[in-house]
Amino acid sequence: MLVRRMIACLGALALASGGCLEPADDDEIPLTSFFGDPDADPAMMPHVEDNPALATNVAQFAKNVAYLRGYADGEAIWYWNVDGPNAPFIAPLYQIIGPNGDQIGRTIIDVIPGQTGYTPWWRIFEVYTTPEYDGERIWSREAIDAGIQAGILREPVATDAVANCPVLLRDTPIQVSQNPDEFAGTEWVWYRNQRVDWAVFTDFIRVPAARRDMPVFPVYILQRIDEGAPIYEFVTGIDINQDRRLNDSNNIFASGLDGDRYSPLWYVAFVRVEEDYLSIDDAITATVGVGLSAEDQFYDPETQTVISSQVIPPVVEQREALVNCPIQRTKGSL
Repeated sequence: MLVRRMIACLGALALASGGCLEPADDDEIPLTSFFGDPDADPAMMPHVEDNPALATNVAQFAKNVAYLRGYADGEAIWYWNVDGPNAPFIAPLYQIIGPNGDQIGRTIIDVIPGQTGYTPWWRIFEVYTTPEYDGERIWSREAIDAGIQAGILREPVATDAVANCPVLLRDTPIQVSQNPDEFAGTEWVWYRNQRVDWAVFTDFIRVPAARRDMPVFPVYILQRIDEGAPIYEFVTGIDINQDRRLNDSNNIFASGLDGDRYSPLWYVAFVRVEEDYLSIDDAITATVGVGLSAEDQFYDPETQTVISSQVIPPVVEQREALVNCPIQRTKGSL
């Protein structure tokens, strides 16, 4: 097989009578050295968290995913607030795709928290095998490059799908319903021939392949004009509706899932409301609901105009304060 001769020749690639003209120089690295051990159990390969050289990076991994309640488009919704590093740009992830269209092995990334270029937002690149592919273990970006050079892989193809996958400490629990004992777990992917864990929020965002940054919209945090704290238990640490949990808020997202102004990446906007504003800390809300529960009830983003008598202008936007808050589509799952 031609590709085997190419690899054996260490990338010399000169063809003469179907063979290699001369042996490789001593300083040339065999392409096969970039591929994973064919006899190894992938699940037993080293994990980033056990690598002392990466301890500083691991200290910056996300550690907590809070499960909270808020509002969007006039409805109560549940969402997550993910800690850890955040950024508005998009990084690549790679999936090896076989001839039948199915993914081979685990997803591959090339950056983790603490390194330049890390972000929880990942554009999916598909890397298709060629007929020369023979089960080689592709566990790193270097292995992808080597596979392309060896002729067993094609160049990565960018899709318009962007995944929200923050790198997390392994086995971090992620609550997925109002039952405090119902959790989802992390999944592991490849980072430079090592395993690393992340969360996979299943609603992909469609962003044109040429665009390198995420769409960002406001999440409005409400605060009564005569009170010193927002109506947001997770931030204040105060159980204002006395249900013995700290997961309620009157936060309002610019749009719900599938809306024109939805993105899991948000910037914070503070909204002052009247003293008598009806919210989650009043028992009557169980039957009549909160005073405001949708952006179009109080604010016009095009004209930047307050349109509700319950709100005291101005709305104060803090566009540099970014939060990763995906809204949950299906109870019991990410």
